[in-house]
Amino acid sequence: SYSTVILELLDGCNIHCSTCVASSSPELSEIRSYETLIESIKSISKLPIPPAAVMLSGGEPSIHPRIMDIITFADGCDFKHIFLITNGLRISENEEFAKSLASFQKLEVYLQFDALESNALLDIRGVDLRDTRLQAVKLLHRYNIPTTLVCVLKRGVNDFMIGHILDYALSYPNIRGITFQPIRFLGRVDGSDPLRHSLSISEVYHKVANYLEGTGFKMQPHPLSPGTIAIGYLHRFRNIDITQ
Repeated sequence: SYSTVILELLDGCNIHCSTCVASSSPELSEIRSYETLIESIKSISKLPIPPAAVMLSGGEPSIHPRIMDIITFADGCDFKHIFLITNGLRISENEEFAKSLASFQKLEVYLQFDALESNALLDIRGVDLRDTRLQAVKLLHRYNIPTTLVCVLKRGVNDFMIGHILDYALSYPNIRGITFQPIRFLGRVDGSDPLRHSLSISEVYHKVANYLEGTGFKMQPHPLSPGTIAIGYLHRFRNIDITQ
């Protein structure tokens, strides 16, 4: 089976998003020490059935003072994948940091990417991060770093943009997938209402499937979750033309 462990490196973040399941912010200062985190990774790797993947999370893990050392250690363990969950700000502002991520064999960037439109970003994040997202994707593509886009979906705000995000992702061969996450009312959800803004996983699946109908792509439910359809595969049947 494919299991995943989420390892929180710190509480702080370099952005104060209006939607944040971890309630992170620049005001929070607790940082797990390098030594503590390495011991945690060692313990995880020695579990009777070690996880296939470790997700480095926070807060914003890219601002941990020893993030490169942490990734280096995890990359050398027997995990199949190491995911860096990030808002992309450090990647977009520091090309050398982005380039350095390409040296890891198992690393994939799990990039926050809710929309391509300013109004949706202002609603979900409280700040227009459009240029940050586009620059981060540009650099991740430049250095061929495997990437998954992570989109929090909020009804009436960006759920109708699913097709736009799919088209954008399919134009980059290093983007391996998109995770659509219906908004959940945990942590900080400023300006959101459960009755107005919630979506079910089934609704998201049908929005994706409806958009793909007749496009030459096929949505296939994951064999381990055909009932809940929490995961799906999107198969590419045509060559990708990079024009960016």
